[in-house]
Formats: sequence, C-alpha cells, structure tokens
Amino acid sequence: MATKINPWSLANVYFNYTMKDEGRFRGTKIQLAVNNLADSHNIVGITPGVAATAATPYAQSPLVPGRSISLTITGGYAPRR
Repeated sequence: MATKINPWSLANVYFNYTMKDEGRFRGTKIQLAVNNLADSHNIVGITPGVAATAATPYAQSPLVPGRSISLTITGGYAPRR
C-alpha cells in the first residue's frame, strides 16, 4: 500500500548588501536570510519506524524544518593608500 504525500512549497528570502567606497571596510558583505518564511511544517516523507496499523498507517514522518533566521557578515578591509 502506497502512502500519498501532498505537494508543498517553501519560501526563502535573502537580503544582501556590499559596502562600496565606505572607507576602510569597503568590500564587507552583509546577508540576512530567512528560511521557511511562512513557518510551514509539511510532511515531506515517510520513515518506517514500527509496523503500520489501521490506526497508525505510518510511523514518525519527517517534517520541513521550522523558520530560521541568520545574519552573515563577511569582512572586507582596504586600508587607505
């Protein structure tokens, strides 16, 4: 017996900024990322853990990870000449 998994979608957002002509720190890059913007928790697969029963047709199902936010700064340094 096959188990149907409903289709799902995921939205990620990234904001990037690179400092240009900002003195000593030109070339510094800043990124703000938000993964799983809507914080959806869809089933993306079936993991057999124990035998299926009529009440539980499948065991623990993997879900899409919840929302996460990250900030990344990559330093640039350009001393004055």
